[in-house]
Amino acid sequence: RLVGSRRLLVHATAGGVGLAASEYAAWLRLRLFGTAGAPRKHHLLRCCGVRSTASSRQAASCGHSLASQLGGRRLDGVLNSLSADFISTSFALLAPAGRFEEIGKRSVWSFARAAAAVPSAYSVLDMALDVPADPDWYSAEVLQVLARRLEAVVVHGLPLRSFGIEREARDAFRFLSGGANLGKVVITIPVRLGAPSSLAVAFAPLCE
Repeated sequence: RLVGSRRLLVHATAGGVGLAASEYAAWLRLRLFGTAGAPRKHHLLRCCGVRSTASSRQAASCGHSLASQLGGRRLDGVLNSLSADFISTSFALLAPAGRFEEIGKRSVWSFARAAAAVPSAYSVLDMALDVPADPDWYSAEVLQVLARRLEAVVVHGLPLRSFGIEREARDAFRFLSGGANLGKVVITIPVRLGAPSSLAVAFAPLCE
């Protein structure tokens, strides 16, 4: 567990997970390093207290910038959601006793490959698979911890942009792919579309 003056890198820090993680990291008094794309996102992160930022568009530039800001030190933890060269770059900056938490969907490393890169703790979290596989873990541990943190005002609501599923679902995906989002992007579903079969029909055109 990371506490105190440990150094944590959170990729895509201006997204929903990134903003929540940065707020939680501040509560733990960690030294936070973040990545983002557009300049306005870097400005937002600095306003949120993330003093050290790097590019989430070019891995080489990101690695050079973070190495310079680390000043010869290493990261104690990485929360990754980026792919390709960003993964190897992050491992290169991670201390041997550090921890790498993977929440991305693309180019995910195997445990063998991660162990060969750096002798650190490595785990892969996929909520779409892990929650159905162990619902008790999610309800008894994850939600309970989150509820306690909300009660203690450790974390707050996130900025969000919502799109209706009937008319704006395609716009939501275009908005995400354009990298314009700050916080969460939410697709709202009317009550009358709540049945799983109806949702399948609504999303089918998006998967073609």
